[in-house]
This record gives sequence, structure tokens and C-alpha cells, in this order.
Amino acid sequence: MKKNLEIGRKSGNKNLPSANRRTVVAIKDGKLTAYRSATDAAIILKAKGIKINRRNICAVCHGKEVTNGKYSYIRKKAGGYQWFFAEDIEKYKDLMQQN
Repeated sequence: MKKNLEIGRKSGNKNLPSANRRTVVAIKDGKLTAYRSATDAAIILKAKGIKINRRNICAVCHGKEVTNGKYSYIRKKAGGYQWFFAEDIEKYKDLMQQN
């Protein structure tokens, strides 16, 4: 069974857990940090004492509109960090050049 699971992961089977994981990049004070996934980033930062969760990281990366009662806004930061997907290098490349 384990052998079949390993074969499935190598073949790019999207039905397995963590198969759709995307690398995220965090920027704070001009320092860039990459994490394997939003879940990994949330776990690591929670261990450091920063209040953050995976959903907020993903909302920032996707640029989703957040609705709070009659107000709505687009999240710019989560946990004091600006977040981007690693494949969106053009978005954070400009930000790094400004600092």
C-alpha cells in the first residue's frame, strides 16, 4: 500500500492530501521568507507567537474581498506580513526593489 501511495504522489495525483500545495512568500521589513504552503507558514508562525491562520494567508495571496457586516475590504496583510504566491514573482519583485 505504501508503495502505491509513493507512486501516486510521484505521478502528480491530485486526489492525495497536500497535492495542491502552493509555495507562499512572506515579506516583512524588507525580508523575504518562503514557506512550502500556507498551512506550514501558519504552523511555524504560531510557534513563534504570531496570531495567524491559513485562511487569512490565502485571502491575502488571492486578493479576496473580505466582508464584515456592511463593510468590505481586500486584505493587504496577515500577521503583520505581506503574502504572495511564489509563482507571482512580479507582484513582490517590485515591492522588494522599493525597500
